[in-house]
Amino acid sequence: MASRANVASRSNVASRSNVASRSNVASRSNVASRSNVRRAQQNTGIFANLWHDLTSSGLYLASLLCLLLFLATVVMTALYLSELNRSTSMNAAIKAIKNFIISRDPSLKNGSEYEIFSGAQRLAEELTKWTIKIIELEGAIDVITILLKKHWVPFEGAIYLFSTVTSNWTTAKKICEAKKSTLVCIESYNEQAFLIREISNHPSDYWIGYYENGTTWVWVNENPPKVFFWSPTTITNHSTHECTIMLSSCLVPPKCWTNIECSVHKPFICERKPDKKWHI
Repeated sequence: MASRANVASRSNVASRSNVASRSNVASRSNVASRSNVRRAQQNTGIFANLWHDLTSSGLYLASLLCLLLFLATVVMTALYLSELNRSTSMNAAIKAIKNFIISRDPSLKNGSEYEIFSGAQRLAEELTKWTIKIIELEGAIDVITILLKKHWVPFEGAIYLFSTVTSNWTTAKKICEAKKSTLVCIESYNEQAFLIREISNHPSDYWIGYYENGTTWVWVNENPPKVFFWSPTTITNHSTHECTIMLSSCLVPPKCWTNIECSVHKPFICERKPDKKWHI
């Protein structure tokens, strides 16, 4: 009986030991299982965050590309419309030019575009020449306006300065040339009458541009004499270097010229005529 009791006791101990061992194993298994679950959850969270970041970056890039494509489309559309409007405007301008050229030269009505635009080029060159001429004329008008304010007197397209200072004939010639004029060269009865009228109230005689150069009498502008207005008492000879004055107190107008030594100091008359290119 005692032997069976011992056997039973040892059997119970072994049973409890086995139960405890299995309990410990199960406990460790449960701990490992929970640890594995946590690791799996952590790994899942990392991959989920990574996927979220990648997905967010992709959406941002895709949105940015869509915006850039939209802007590029808008710009290209605007450029196309601008070029279309420009082409329309250019065609209208070309048509207007052709009509204008044909109106100026009807013979080009049935001409080719080359002929029409060749006509346009000729017209442009002509307009350029006229523009230059107008600019020159405006400049001349400005100069003449200034000179008139400085007591130059106009007559038949020229202007005249009756000096208030005296000098010898050679110096008078140089003074007039410095003013872009010449000592007056008389070419008509009307001009002579005008000059006599202007100096009639002056106390002195005036140098004019007629002089003896040692061989003959000539004008300073080198034009041949057209008229002569020598005073009846004047004797012209070539024995000395002499120059001509216009008498302010003339007894038999218009014959008011006489010759004296060029070294005598007298007031003088400058004459300025427009350049030939100013005449249209």
